[in-house]
Amino acid sequence: MILETQIDSNSDEFKKNKSALLEHVNEWLRRVEIVKAGGGAEAMKKHKSRGKLTARERIEGLLDPGTAFLEFSTLAAWDMYEGQAPGAGIVTGIGV
Repeated sequence: MILETQIDSNSDEFKKNKSALLEHVNEWLRRVEIVKAGGGAEAMKKHKSRGKLTARERIEGLLDPGTAFLEFSTLAAWDMYEGQAPGAGIVTGIGV
């Protein structure tokens, strides 16, 4: 079965919308990377110097080998606490 569409992917409107969407996606990816950095390099260094694993490292240790982790609420509380706890201080998700 082939689904047909009326969308013209060569139109100026389509290209404009695609460009706008990609800007939003790139901003989302940038924010996710900030959250996953866990407070930045200094905070990670301090955490590691105490012999601790990050929350995501602990989760990885719980999952079966090769199992992906679908993280929920990565950007919960984004911009709520002046750069502190951008993921609301929690990591939630499910192994898939």
